[in-house]
Amino acid sequence: MEFSIQFILIALAPVFLLCVLAEFLYLRPRRHMVSARYSWVDTLSNGTLALLHEISDALFNSLFVMAVYFALHEYRLFDIEVSVLSLSLIQI
Repeated sequence: MEFSIQFILIALAPVFLLCVLAEFLYLRPRRHMVSARYSWVDTLSNGTLALLHEISDALFNSLFVMAVYFALHEYRLFDIEVSVLSLSLIQI
């Protein structure tokens, strides 16, 4: 199995969101502190930017893989018919 950092980022997304929420709730009553000037607008904008970054990565990677697949498809050596056996072998 190929190692991918994207799987780790997706798996840890709930932990990241919980940490952001905990930080926000911890700093909320301490607004008089200089380091606590972190508003919900900052939290929302950072989360939106992170989400848009992941979406753009997924779209770019999908389009790149599709382009390479369609470019190489005409040079295939053989065709594999779709059946229950072939679909189950893909999952292994």
